[in-house]
Amino acid sequence: MKKNIIFFFLIFFVFTSNNTTLAEINISFVDVDYIYSNSKIGKKIDNQLKSEKKKINDKLISYQKNIKDEKEKLINQKKIISEEKFKNQAIDLEKQIKKYNKLISDNNNSFIKYKTEIKSLFLKKLMNIVREYAEVNSIQLILNKKDIIIGQNDMDISNEILKLVNKKMNDIKL
Repeated sequence: MKKNIIFFFLIFFVFTSNNTTLAEINISFVDVDYIYSNSKIGKKIDNQLKSEKKKINDKLISYQKNIKDEKEKLINQKKIISEEKFKNQAIDLEKQIKKYNKLISDNNNSFIKYKTEIKSLFLKKLMNIVREYAEVNSIQLILNKKDIIIGQNDMDISNEILKLVNKKMNDIKL
């Protein structure tokens, strides 16, 4: 009986002391996507990515048009040129198509790599700003808003971080 009472008080003490500790922790959250979408640098990055993608697409469309023209030219010459010459030109055209497919793959891979690097750089700089903000404002825990199911609006520091990002991240190189 005495052991049960001691056990009960021990459990009660553990749960009540833990609750007071949790109540003292200052927790906030940040909407990283919101900051990226609404910051000057995030918009600049998006415009740069769109511009790069357009350049790649324009280049590929031009190359595709050249291959299509070559194919039509070859088809039109089929009756005029010898069968052997036609086969050789068809083989050359196939090589160009393979080269085009490799070019598409390489360009897509390099674009994805560039996009990942630039967004990673943004996130790295953002985390430094968030870390600084947390230290100045004595915040022990900052979560990403997309990982939160329910949270009070007064815990959202996204607008404050957005102001700091706009103020401090004008020098990021693209």
